[in-house]
Formats: sequence, structure tokens, C-alpha cells
Amino acid sequence: MNINSVVSIGILFSSLKDEVAFAHIHSYVHSQFKYYEIIIIANPSDSFPGSEEAILSQANTRLVVLNDNAPDDILRKKIFELAIGDFVVLYDPNEAETELIGKTIQSCLDGHDFTSVEYKSTEISIYAKVSTLLFWCISKLCGLTINSRLSNTGCYSRNLVTVLNASETGQNYFRFLLATAGFSGVILKEATRENRSFLYILKRVGKCLDIIGSAPYRLLMITSWLSLAACLGNILYLFYVLSVWFFMPHVQPGWTTTSLTQSVLWAVIFFALFVYSCIFSAQIGKTAQNRFVVASDVSRSEFITSLNELNVTDKQ
Repeated sequence: MNINSVVSIGILFSSLKDEVAFAHIHSYVHSQFKYYEIIIIANPSDSFPGSEEAILSQANTRLVVLNDNAPDDILRKKIFELAIGDFVVLYDPNEAETELIGKTIQSCLDGHDFTSVEYKSTEISIYAKVSTLLFWCISKLCGLTINSRLSNTGCYSRNLVTVLNASETGQNYFRFLLATAGFSGVILKEATRENRSFLYILKRVGKCLDIIGSAPYRLLMITSWLSLAACLGNILYLFYVLSVWFFMPHVQPGWTTTSLTQSVLWAVIFFALFVYSCIFSAQIGKTAQNRFVVASDVSRSEFITSLNELNVTDKQ
């Protein structure tokens, strides 16, 4: 593929099986692209017996090790921050063939801001079903359309990478960041999902709860409406207590005073929670608007030149 653009390819060290697998990936990239870099990112707990020399012996290769162990999504986000290419490719050799790197880049060269790779529709594993269900729940709670079938392989333009690097939404969770970016893309269905253990499914549940908490705007709106409903319910209960006190001949001593006190107290508390939830959600909503940026700004020079005469009064 003879292109003059710089291509950055990011791979997690944990996804590399051995030095031979990396040599095969490097050989393919070197044969396809003139300007490229391969970023291998790892946690400090990853072992490097002989791997470091084998990786760094290849041309245009970087080995990056973080100062502390981080989840895979954070590692992928860090690749975006380190990459210098016009196109950034995230590649997982366990889920996609090497030739898919060239396919995703070619798709972006055709005009797409990103090319993602989905898992094949034949997947019917328990992990796939659980993942689909959890991301459906996240989408409903957060108000974003999150594709649960996206694999860890894809190609992304420099415009999209710049937006993702500037975004703080979702605490670096990759699918969440991609859903909030608002760019157009294309999807290839050519990835194969790895077999996951039951322990990994439990980790996915914990991660989904963390994602929901990292985008609290919709949750705060739900909380505010529930708080208002609870406040109105306590006010209705207050009228119920008063009606019982007025019309019932025999009332348990102390019940009226206790019920009135509790209903007024809880009504005030829930109303205060409603007010604060509205304030916080409004502030977060304003902050969320900062993610919208200009993706393209194309002008015709002759049209701009004609604007110089619009405010000239001596020609009227």
C-alpha cells in the first residue's frame, strides 16, 4: 500500500504470543507502508524475558511500559496519546488476521473517520450474550448507543484521535469514548472473539458499573425525578395523616406527631436532593457539550474574497 501518510499501529504486549508472532506482524507492516511506527505498550507486571531485545531489534518500533498496572482500555487510550501517525490502528493479533490492518487503513483512506471491526455474527458464547446485555443496560442508563460487538481492532483518523485525547467522558473506556465522539465510520465484520472464563465475565460486570458511574448526567436526571416523586409522595402522606387526625375517632397516641414530623423531614430532604441533582446535571451537561469540535472546515477562496466588499458604504 503506497501511501505518504504516517501510520501508527498500537499493540498490547499481553496480546502477543511470542517474538515470532511480532516478527510476522512487523514484516507485514514493513512491506505495506513506507512511513510507520509500531507501539507495543505493556504494564510493569508483564514479563520480558528476551522479548524486549526481539521487539526493539525491529525498525520503527517502540516499547512503552507504564509506571503502574492499568486496564486494557487505559492502555489503548494511552496509545492514542503516544501515536504520531495520521492514522492510528489498534490491533489485537488474537482476534484478527494481520491483513486486516491494511483493510482498515484503506477504508479510512476512502474517507471514513474510523473503521471498526466487529465480532462475527456467529458468536453465541455466554460471554458474548452477557456482554451484549450489559452494554444494552449501559446504553439505556447513559443515553448513548454503545456497540457491544466492537472488537479491539480498528483504524482511526487523526481528527478522531485528537477528540478522544481531549475527552474526559467515560474515564477512557474505549467503546464509550467512541460513542461520544460523534464521528462517522464503517464497520467490518471479520474479528473472532476470544474464549473468556467466568472470572472475566465478573470483571466485565464490575467494569460496566464503573462505566455507568463515569457518565452521571443521565443518572443524575433520573435521580432528580425520583427525588421529586418521593417528595410529592411524602407531601401526599402528610395530607393523609392530617385527614386521619381530623376524621378518625380513635388515633394511636403519638402517631400523628411522629408521622407529620417524618413526612415533612423526608419531603424537605428529597426536595433538596432534587434541587442539587438538577444543578449538578446542568453543570455536567454544559461540560459534556465541550466534546463537540469542528471536524471539517472547507472554504472557497473566491467566496471569502467577495465578503470584503459587503460593508463598503461609498459604493452604495
